[in-house]
Amino acid sequence: MKVNRCAATRVALLAATSVSALAFASPAVAGANWVENTYAASEATLDFSESAQVLSQWGENLDVVGNHTITPGTPVVPVYGDPRRGNPQPPITSNPLPGVPLLGSDIANSPQLLSSGITGVGQSLQLSPGGGLGLCSGTLINPRTVISAAHCYYGTAHATNPALRVFRQPHEYGAKTGTLAIPLAYAFNASNRNQCGAGAAGTPIAGQQVPCYPGADATVKGAYETWRDSADRSSIPSMNIFNANQVWFDTSVHPNAGGEFANKDIALVTLDRHAKGIPTWTMLFSPLDGPTHATITGYGGTGSGQYGALVGYNIDYRRRSAENMIDALISANNFWNLADKSPTGANNHAAYWMDFDGPGRPATGADLDPTCYFVLVRCTDFGGLGGHGPAGQALPNEATTAGGDSGGPLIADTRFHKPVVIGVLTGSYSYTQGRSFYGQFNLYPPLFQFWEEIVQNNPYKYVSAKAGDGNWEDEMHWIQDMDPNYGIIGPDGQLANSLPNYNQGGADGAVEQFGTVCALTTTGVYNFANFQASYGQCTDFESGTNPTGVGGHLVVAGGPGSTNFVPHNVEPSNTLVSGSGPTAVVNTVKAKYYDVTLREAGKTTLSSAATIDKLTIDGSARLNIATAGDLKVWSDFTQDSGWTNIDGKLTADEAFVWSGLLSGKGVFDPSYLTVAAGAVAPGGGDKVGTFTVKADTVLASASSLFVDVARNGADKLVVEGVLSLSSPDDDPAERASVVFNKVTDAPAPRHGQKYTIATATGNVQGTFLKAYTFQGVLRPELTYIDTSADADTLANEIVAEMRAGSLVEILDGGNATEIAFASALDQLRNGFYDKLYNLYGNVDWMNAGQLAATFSALSPVNMVGEVRAMQDRQSQKLLGNVGDRLSLMGTGRAQGISFVGGASALEQSREGLSASAQLGLTEGQAANIAAPGGLSGFVAMGGDTIGSTYGDADRAGSGQHSRYFASGIEAPFGDAMVGTAIGYAETRAMIGQDEASTKLTQAAAYASLPVGKSAYVGGVVAAERAQSDSNRLTTDTTSMFRLSGATHSARYMANLEAGVRKAIGSGLYLNPRAQLGFSHYALGGFREAGGETALALDTLKVNRIESRFGAKLDGATSIGKWSVRPSLQADYVRLLSGANAGLNVAFAAAPEHSFALPLTGGGSGWMEMKGGVEMTRGKFSLGLTGQATAGDAPLSDQRGAVEMKLRF
Repeated sequence: MKVNRCAATRVALLAATSVSALAFASPAVAGANWVENTYAASEATLDFSESAQVLSQWGENLDVVGNHTITPGTPVVPVYGDPRRGNPQPPITSNPLPGVPLLGSDIANSPQLLSSGITGVGQSLQLSPGGGLGLCSGTLINPRTVISAAHCYYGTAHATNPALRVFRQPHEYGAKTGTLAIPLAYAFNASNRNQCGAGAAGTPIAGQQVPCYPGADATVKGAYETWRDSADRSSIPSMNIFNANQVWFDTSVHPNAGGEFANKDIALVTLDRHAKGIPTWTMLFSPLDGPTHATITGYGGTGSGQYGALVGYNIDYRRRSAENMIDALISANNFWNLADKSPTGANNHAAYWMDFDGPGRPATGADLDPTCYFVLVRCTDFGGLGGHGPAGQALPNEATTAGGDSGGPLIADTRFHKPVVIGVLTGSYSYTQGRSFYGQFNLYPPLFQFWEEIVQNNPYKYVSAKAGDGNWEDEMHWIQDMDPNYGIIGPDGQLANSLPNYNQGGADGAVEQFGTVCALTTTGVYNFANFQASYGQCTDFESGTNPTGVGGHLVVAGGPGSTNFVPHNVEPSNTLVSGSGPTAVVNTVKAKYYDVTLREAGKTTLSSAATIDKLTIDGSARLNIATAGDLKVWSDFTQDSGWTNIDGKLTADEAFVWSGLLSGKGVFDPSYLTVAAGAVAPGGGDKVGTFTVKADTVLASASSLFVDVARNGADKLVVEGVLSLSSPDDDPAERASVVFNKVTDAPAPRHGQKYTIATATGNVQGTFLKAYTFQGVLRPELTYIDTSADADTLANEIVAEMRAGSLVEILDGGNATEIAFASALDQLRNGFYDKLYNLYGNVDWMNAGQLAATFSALSPVNMVGEVRAMQDRQSQKLLGNVGDRLSLMGTGRAQGISFVGGASALEQSREGLSASAQLGLTEGQAANIAAPGGLSGFVAMGGDTIGSTYGDADRAGSGQHSRYFASGIEAPFGDAMVGTAIGYAETRAMIGQDEASTKLTQAAAYASLPVGKSAYVGGVVAAERAQSDSNRLTTDTTSMFRLSGATHSARYMANLEAGVRKAIGSGLYLNPRAQLGFSHYALGGFREAGGETALALDTLKVNRIESRFGAKLDGATSIGKWSVRPSLQADYVRLLSGANAGLNVAFAAAPEHSFALPLTGGGSGWMEMKGGVEMTRGKFSLGLTGQATAGDAPLSDQRGAVEMKLRF
């Protein structure tokens, strides 16, 4: 229906596309029939009554039409006639209206409006089956999906009647996937075609010679022409044009199904290639709460608000952008009721509205020009939205839209911290015959009303692996993440990355409507008088409430939070089973594309073939592509951190490893690989293998190549391209390094071995900054070699030769024994490497701690020290008894034969001995037997166990186990007493896996002379001989060796002693004394047997001079009814010489080179204390005994005992 209420009747424009209706016979001849710039399929200025539904009558698409106050550009697109209006084909040379210069094309081409670069807003290019071109705009919301307007795809031009439309179904689209194979693409350039009016072959079309834009080449096709003329209409990523393979829109709101204007006018177009590098936009799924500044943008027609959009060939494939205000969120019915009192009862779905304010709009009705308003439609700007105050005034770069911008975004650009898309352009209402004059209203269906359907039909899925180890093929291992381009208004009023917690309301769902609406007529009658009377009468409209929910966001099927899937792309397909059009039966497979992130701790293993769009490794996650695994990534592979191991194959576009580890023995096939601060480890962790990269590779910045080496081979990096390292002139902090590591539990590499660690089929550019090893003394020396037959001398191979450094430097401050071994091995390397082959093979890869432990195990000094300690202690058994006799003899107290201990002690039995006697601290069961002729003497025997000089004292069975016998006889010789003594001792030491034993025979002569009544002087000379053997376990870290040896030793000693024994009352005596002693000790040299690490020990000779100062308290006294017998002794011992004697040793395999090892037990001064107290009362007795050393004693001996007796 058409009702004329003068020329100002409201016009609804729902332009699906700007369409060329000229038919062409076939793609081969399409170029000859193609129109330079397209136009709408039907008249754009038809009038509709208020109640008219949009049926088959479609207006022009909308595009940016500029404010006439914007600085003009150069008018470079001449205006051609419009055949539908009977105008001729050549350019119009006279203006249809006086004073209208080229209908404002110079305004539309101004620098303020022309958009540049790649923004993520693209142009829809649809080749109609009937022969024509449909043009729209859309916004990339992820690398595979464009959001646009459904009416762009509702229909295409009729083959013979441009005024008619053929309604379409979503499954019909896609040159390769649609049931009708309708070609559809999106191009994202600022200009999507050659701007010289060239035909298919680049030659100008007769009558359509459009002047070239600056810098354009008339012989070069643009993105649109290249895609149009391609045989299979494939995506051309290099030209930023992408073929569509799937379209979704809700056919229930299709106009032929009774759908209302601007009702759910939303479509999702899926691209058959990942649109890498093109910005994507965030969608807002919450309603705005008031007027908001906006950016509008698109590829449609040109013009200015003063003169309207250019008719005819007014779409030049260039993107323009401008500003405007989102004035209202309101339904059309509510708007009409306020604007002209003509509500219809229908069209109650809210949409975002904006108007096109003219900068010269009169301030009051009195200023209106009656010769313009309602005479020429171009004058009817009544400030319909936003009010007549400052809020409703024109912005500096305000514009509206014209044919070709349908589906373009409504961008709220200042409300949040980043711009967001809140709706898509559906069309406009106008009282100016729909030509984009000032006063036009644009409508955008809000995305929040349909957010669930957008999420459900979005083919692009951001997914991640759950924490823990799992298989890629396990659907329980995955969860869908929040799409980063889903946004809502959070509780704080700011943009939040989430989804609503309530269901979508749909077109007529609950929403708080807002807006200031100004009246065109308050009576519903259109005339100038009513217009003037109503001018400036505005109403602030508010109605309804926004939906609310509780808790977290809703989980929509197929949306964030979904589980039970395996990331593997699904390509769409549509198979027609029967029928056609709306009644067609079609088997449809919907597209699914996966953007995968591994960020949680755990390993994900792929053992099959899979294809995804993008892959990111982060955190402590690990991806393991097993030998049978084959992962195809359409876009980039990015590793921010974590570990990727490729034993199978990984194919990707560009690959970036910012940190973490990239390893494996498989094939990595990116278009380019850059390793910034990460490490590349061919073969995988701690194993040798070859890793192939089929692309140019850059090891940059702080990156490293990790090379595992073993005796039989090393890791190798094979680059099928150029391997870029660094220039010697680069900053050291920005140069790559190579790190070598020995494979655990594998034979170690050898000094002098060579390995090829990297090859490049292109060449190797630059060098590594430095080669490191985590362990050992071996250092790789790198050589860059040109092995190719070409004429250049650029290296294509890197060879590492292992060269040994200094073991002493590795130890970096070890003890004297460690330094001695390290120094000896450093010196022996050149002449005895083969003889100590296994030893070098192991120690060359040890770190400082391992070297110290190994050298300690190799050293015999602990065992030699243990043998010496056993012999020293055995000597003290005899000498201690003899020393005690000197004071007795010198003070006349030596009487009879004293027996200490029992014969059973020699049989390792202690039954019958007191605890103190077992410890050797008291006389135990001592008994004196009278001897004739003034003779005296002693017999002592016993056994004990003490700790060893090294090893684990708490280990079962450890320590020195001794038994001994000593006896002496004394006779008077004038005033002196002279005696002789003999002794025998056996000791066996158990120290972990080491064993040693010694048997000692002793003889001594001694004498003591009284001086005065209580003083004495005395002396002892003694000789001993011992037989010793040792059996120790050592290792070179690979093999264990038991080394054994046997030897003998001799010792000669002489001691002088002076003392005094004084009664101090109560039956107690104090015996201060001083000693000076000399000893000569000789341990015979011997050669160990049992392995490569066996040592040859030289004869050890030690001369010692020792002084001793101390006192002894003994006697018998009583305290009350208790009888007390103390025996306490304390001595300070000072070694005057012979403390630092060393042991010369040599490896048995290299006896020519000996080196000195320091011996333990070289104390210089210490205290020795021992004694006990026995208290008796009646038949009960209590004994306390103990022995201790303090200071730098060569043998620490700390013992104690408590003894209680009750006689019956």
